[in-house]
Amino acid sequence: MNQTEAQAACRENYTDLVTVYSDEDSDNMKMKTCVSDGWIGLYRSVFSEKWSNGDPVTFRNLTGDCGTLSYCAAMKADAAWESVQCNMTRYFMCYKQASIHVSDEALSWETALDYCQEGNRAGFLSITSESEQEEVKSELGRRCVSEPVWVGLKQSQLFGFWIWADGNAVFPYSNWDEGKEPEHLLSQHCGAVDPQRDFRWTDMNCRSRYKVLCRMKCSP
Repeated sequence: MNQTEAQAACRENYTDLVTVYSDEDSDNMKMKTCVSDGWIGLYRSVFSEKWSNGDPVTFRNLTGDCGTLSYCAAMKADAAWESVQCNMTRYFMCYKQASIHVSDEALSWETALDYCQEGNRAGFLSITSESEQEEVKSELGRRCVSEPVWVGLKQSQLFGFWIWADGNAVFPYSNWDEGKEPEHLLSQHCGAVDPQRDFRWTDMNCRSRYKVLCRMKCSP
């Protein structure tokens, strides 16, 4: 496909053509893709240079001098970019915007509750299906997270039942370690996903500080 066709395919099935904002992004692309020469979302006209999602270009890895001509960019196997005429045929690489957010900072459960309401975050993450559990597992694995991560699980200290922070019951789907909820009198009242236990749920002391999983607001 040419770049315009590739962009349309990405937007129909994913979010957009990939964007590369740093050396770290470039290294990740090199490790994770088998494409040897594929479109990325960079486009340059005589007047401007930008990513297909509208973001400004703050990082460039182009080989050679492109002059002032219009071009589209493709990534090679070594992660370097080359300028290519936009009507040429290439493979292409898409990205899908994550619906979940992992904090960089470790927080207590109560602090995390407030954190997940700020900015473009839409609240503590609830996991209500196997597909959502797999999304969490994939995202934490991609980020190489090895310690427990808070989710919106909280136990009623009076009645002992567990509930999600958004008010939904922990039913019918659950993924507790050892297959059952922690017992009321012995539990620690706040819930986390533990990568060391195959990403199953476990109870933790609410004052402990861990990264947190939040839901993201939908893009307009």
